Amino acid sequence: MKFPLALDALHEGYKVHRTCWQSDCWVVQVPAQASHVPQKFGGGYPTEATLWLKTLADTLMPFTPTHADLLADDWQLVGNATAATDMTVR
Repeated sequence: MKFPLALDALHEGYKVHRTCWQSDCWVVQVPAQASHVPQKFGGGYPTEATLWLKTLADTLMPFTPTHADLLADDWQLVGNATAATDMTVR
């Protein structure tokens, strides 16, 4: 699927990845949170919704799609949901 459909899936709570990536890498959206900034950094600030990439090292890092990612049509849902129209499995 193209990135706009992948982004819609992320908004719905699904994980997505590109077919050219390792199977253990995927992107997930973390919704906006009220005050998740640690107190030592001032605390109390709301955070915006953020895209995170799960890496091969089993860590999460912020994800900003590249131009290639935005124009690619090889995005897929992770798990048993196989198409953007099948949003029954999260």
